[in-house]
Amino acid sequence: MSAAELAYGPGGMGAQFYLYPVSGERVAGLGTHIAFSADSRAAVDAAYAAALDGGATSVRAAGLHPDIAADYYGAILFDPDGNKLEVVAGTMH
Repeated sequence: MSAAELAYGPGGMGAQFYLYPVSGERVAGLGTHIAFSADSRAAVDAAYAAALDGGATSVRAAGLHPDIAADYYGAILFDPDGNKLEVVAGTMH
């Protein structure tokens, strides 16, 4: 993996999701908003807790956010590289 690539994955499983530039000198992903769908609210809670443990900064805590959508249950964080991560169970937007 080059210094311009980012890789993510669950603990002990290795990287399963990669971000990398396709051209130029830019670093992959910085400032990107990436949204993930979760199977349940408990999965959102677990992902939120794991992200915080990994150095992420909370933007919106895991929970109901009806200002986004009526049945939106999710969390939004900045990862240590500056990317915005969203994990949601229910309607995304």
